[in-house]
Amino acid sequence: MIGVFYFLFRIIGKLAGASLGGYFSRAIDSVRKYLGFGLIPQAGVALGVALIAEAEFPQLGGIIFTTIATTTIIYELIGPFGTKFALSKAGEIGDG
Repeated sequence: MIGVFYFLFRIIGKLAGASLGGYFSRAIDSVRKYLGFGLIPQAGVALGVALIAEAEFPQLGGIIFTTIATTTIIYELIGPFGTKFALSKAGEIGDG
Protein backbone atom coordinates (compact mmCIF):
# COMPACT_ATOMS: atom_id res chain seq x y z
CA MET A 1 0.00 0.00 0.00
CA ILE A 2 2.89 2.34 0.77
CA GLY A 3 4.27 1.74 -2.72
CA VAL A 4 0.95 2.57 -4.36
CA PHE A 5 0.70 5.86 -2.46
CA TYR A 6 4.32 6.74 -3.22
CA PHE A 7 3.81 5.87 -6.88
CA LEU A 8 0.67 7.98 -7.27
CA PHE A 9 1.75 10.99 -5.22
CA ARG A 10 5.13 11.17 -6.94
CA ILE A 11 3.41 11.39 -10.32
CA ILE A 12 0.89 13.93 -9.02
CA GLY A 13 3.74 15.97 -7.52
CA LYS A 14 5.70 16.01 -10.77
CA LEU A 15 2.65 16.98 -12.83
CA ALA A 16 1.55 19.69 -10.39
CA GLY A 17 5.08 20.99 -9.77
CA ALA A 18 5.92 21.26 -13.46
CA SER A 19 2.60 22.96 -14.17
CA LEU A 20 3.00 25.42 -11.29
CA GLY A 21 6.62 26.13 -12.25
CA GLY A 22 5.53 26.71 -15.84
CA TYR A 23 2.83 29.09 -14.65
CA PHE A 24 5.21 31.15 -12.50
CA SER A 25 7.85 31.26 -15.22
CA ARG A 26 5.21 32.18 -17.81
CA ALA A 27 6.18 29.23 -19.98
CA ILE A 28 4.17 28.46 -23.09
CA ASP A 29 1.05 26.34 -22.63
CA SER A 30 2.54 23.17 -24.09
CA VAL A 31 5.38 23.26 -21.54
CA ARG A 32 3.00 23.96 -18.66
CA LYS A 33 0.65 21.14 -19.62
CA TYR A 34 3.06 18.38 -20.59
CA LEU A 35 6.45 18.83 -18.91
CA GLY A 36 5.42 16.74 -15.90
CA PHE A 37 4.80 13.69 -18.09
CA GLY A 38 8.35 13.93 -19.39
CA LEU A 39 9.70 13.99 -15.83
CA ILE A 40 8.05 10.75 -14.68
CA PRO A 41 10.99 8.43 -15.41
CA GLN A 42 13.51 10.67 -13.62
CA ALA A 43 14.24 8.80 -10.37
CA GLY A 44 18.02 8.59 -9.99
CA VAL A 45 18.17 10.84 -6.93
CA ALA A 46 15.37 8.87 -5.27
CA LEU A 47 17.49 5.71 -5.43
CA GLY A 48 20.41 7.50 -3.80
CA VAL A 49 18.18 8.80 -1.01
CA ALA A 50 16.76 5.30 -0.55
CA LEU A 51 20.26 3.88 -0.06
CA ILE A 52 21.03 6.55 2.54
CA ALA A 53 17.71 5.91 4.31
CA GLU A 54 18.43 2.18 4.40
CA ALA A 55 21.78 2.83 6.09
CA GLU A 56 20.58 5.54 8.49
CA PHE A 57 17.28 3.99 9.61
CA PRO A 58 17.79 0.25 10.09
CA GLN A 59 14.21 -0.48 11.22
CA LEU A 60 12.48 1.24 8.27
CA GLY A 61 15.32 1.43 5.76
CA GLY A 62 14.47 -1.89 4.12
CA ILE A 63 10.86 -0.87 3.55
CA ILE A 64 11.89 2.54 2.23
CA PHE A 65 14.49 1.09 -0.12
CA THR A 66 12.19 -1.66 -1.40
CA THR A 67 9.35 0.79 -2.02
CA ILE A 68 11.50 3.28 -3.91
CA ALA A 69 13.41 0.65 -5.90
CA THR A 70 10.22 -1.14 -6.94
CA THR A 71 8.40 2.01 -7.97
CA THR A 72 11.49 3.25 -9.82
CA ILE A 73 11.37 0.13 -11.98
CA ILE A 74 7.71 0.80 -12.73
CA TYR A 75 8.45 4.47 -13.56
CA GLU A 76 11.22 3.42 -15.90
CA LEU A 77 8.84 1.05 -17.68
CA ILE A 78 5.94 3.52 -18.10
CA GLY A 79 8.01 6.72 -18.27
CA PRO A 80 8.94 6.53 -21.97
CA PHE A 81 5.24 6.33 -22.86
CA GLY A 82 4.59 9.45 -20.75
CA THR A 83 7.48 11.25 -22.41
CA LYS A 84 6.27 10.30 -25.88
CA PHE A 85 2.74 11.43 -24.97
CA ALA A 86 4.05 14.78 -23.70
CA LEU A 87 6.24 15.42 -26.74
CA SER A 88 3.46 14.43 -29.12
CA LYS A 89 0.84 16.62 -27.43
CA ALA A 90 3.27 19.55 -27.27
CA GLY A 91 3.79 19.25 -31.02
CA GLU A 92 7.51 18.50 -30.68
CA ILE A 93 7.31 15.12 -32.45
CA GLY A 94 4.94 13.43 -34.86
CA ASP A 95 2.28 11.02 -33.65
CA GLY A 96 3.98 8.03 -35.32
